[in-house]
Amino acid sequence: MNLIIPLQDGNLLPTQHDQRVIQSWKREEVIVKPYDPKRDRSSQQNRYYWSVVLGTIAAETAHTPEEIHEWAKAWFLPRTFITMKGREYEVGKSTTSLSTEEFSRYVEQIKAWAGSELSISIPDPS
Repeated sequence: MNLIIPLQDGNLLPTQHDQRVIQSWKREEVIVKPYDPKRDRSSQQNRYYWSVVLGTIAAETAHTPEEIHEWAKAWFLPRTFITMKGREYEVGKSTTSLSTEEFSRYVEQIKAWAGSELSISIPDPS
């Protein structure tokens, strides 16, 4: 379970609910990590991406949204490499690690490609 607890002047400000949840945990350690809601891709962006952008392309191409998603990641996201024992391997980048701005650019690239290469007009989120 994840809790998002506000931070003010370096101090955590858990609600009473947060405190009850934390007290119910039977663990010795808890991981705390920074979270910036402006940075992470929004659930609204995610819904638009899967239902409208990928859904529209999938309907026109007879591919699944998942297939279009995997292709788009490989085509539009920067390649990432790791080295293990002196050998370099390519690893796929996840869209979940993109900021809201990066994700917006990614979606716009897909929409532009769909328009120019497939003559598919994808409606804007509004």
